[in-house]
Parts: sequence; C-alpha cells; structure tokens
Amino acid sequence: MNLSTATKEQLYEIATDDLTPLSYRYEAARELQSRRFDSDMLIDLVRMWPTHTGEEIAEYLGLPLEVVGGIASKYGLKRRESTWTTDAKCPNAARERQQPGHRCRSATTTAN
Repeated sequence: MNLSTATKEQLYEIATDDLTPLSYRYEAARELQSRRFDSDMLIDLVRMWPTHTGEEIAEYLGLPLEVVGGIASKYGLKRRESTWTTDAKCPNAARERQQPGHRCRSATTTAN
C-alpha cells in the first residue's frame, strides 16, 4: 500500500481504524510521523535552500517533497536563478561539496 500520496486525514483514519490490518495502521502512523516538521528542520531548510534542490532537501530531512515545498512557501523562501547557474554564484558550493553526499545543483547545470 502506497500511503505517500494520502492526505493527513486519510492517514489518521487508516491509523485509527480498528478494522484495518495492523501492518497498514502502523505504516499510516509512520507516514504521519514522517510528515511532522520541527524547528530544527526549519533551520536546515533555510540553510540548504539556496544551494540544494527540493529533492535533496526532502531526502536530507526525511520529508516528502510536497511538505518541503509547502514549508518553503509558508516562510516565503524564494529561489534566485543566478544561484543555480555557476559555482561562482553559489557561495557555499566549494565548501559544501566536500561534505559526503553533497551535490550542489550549480555543479550539475550549465550556464546559458
């Protein structure tokens, strides 16, 4: 059962329904918990926003991409296109690329 597209209300119904098999109830509860967003995640989101893709941030935070996009929109985080084009315009690219698993989007796109 793929619960990643279910709404929070649907997940809650599945998790609390006594007639639903326990494995599905547990999976729904885990999905609900994974969508929880705390203040430490906000700090990471703001720090990563200029130099990482939404997919990278979602993977790092362990949240669905839709949740990351919603939080970014809620707090008014904007992307500046110039930060995505070259390493010179990506101030943290050289430093962060030294960290394991870092992939600055500017390193994978080409300037127009």
